[in-house]
Formats: sequence, C-alpha cells, structure tokens
Amino acid sequence: MDEAAVGALVTLVLAIERTPTGPYAAGYRASIRRHGQALADKGGSEMMQAVLRQVAQLSPVRADARRAIIVSAWSNLLARGR
Repeated sequence: MDEAAVGALVTLVLAIERTPTGPYAAGYRASIRRHGQALADKGGSEMMQAVLRQVAQLSPVRADARRAIIVSAWSNLLARGR
C-alpha cells in the first residue's frame, strides 16, 4: 500500500469537495491523475484499486463521492488496464 499516495489523494479530494469548480479544482484533478499514473507505473491497476479502496474506507459516509472524483480523474488510466 502506498500510504503517501493515500494521504495526498485524501487531501486533494477534500480540496475538491470544498471548491468543486474553477481553476484550483482543475489543478487538483490534474494532480489526482498524476498520482494515478505514478501508482499505475508502480503496481498497475491492482495498486490503483487498493489505494482507491483505502481512500474510500477512510470516510464511509463520503466514500461514493470520493471514489467518483478519483475514478473520473483516472478514467483513461483504469480503462487502459494499466
């Protein structure tokens, strides 16, 4: 498990939850994508899915919304099966 990636993704998702639109949100989403690419390079889709589950488990009440934010940013990465 990549705890640093989990922490970074939680921070970015929290920022998007506070400011869902605008230039900052676009930057946050780009950063989420970069983290996804790094995870894909390290451990493929299995590592990406493990980190996604960990982020979701940290806040069960917000799990679906947070999963949607991350999956949206990672859509092309996950689709390629990296």
